[in-house]
Amino acid sequence: MLNLKTTTEYKDKATWYEVTMVQEFTRTVVVLAIDEREASDIAENRSRRSRGMERLGYSLGDIEVIEAKEVEYQYRKKKDY
Repeated sequence: MLNLKTTTEYKDKATWYEVTMVQEFTRTVVVLAIDEREASDIAENRSRRSRGMERLGYSLGDIEVIEAKEVEYQYRKKKDY
């Protein structure tokens, strides 16, 4: 594991700072749609509707769809979407 500094060594001299940053990540989801465009729209709308990120302190900004491709049906234990 990387040896990265995550706390200050000077706690007696330190003060609190609020830091705002942009973090990018990639997420792949499977949706039921009639074509790539609809699949992209559905996936983006679900991400925007989700409140999970908000509860963790995230504010959702830009969403860029990298690829939408047809795949074989995948059985899920949860409700099929």
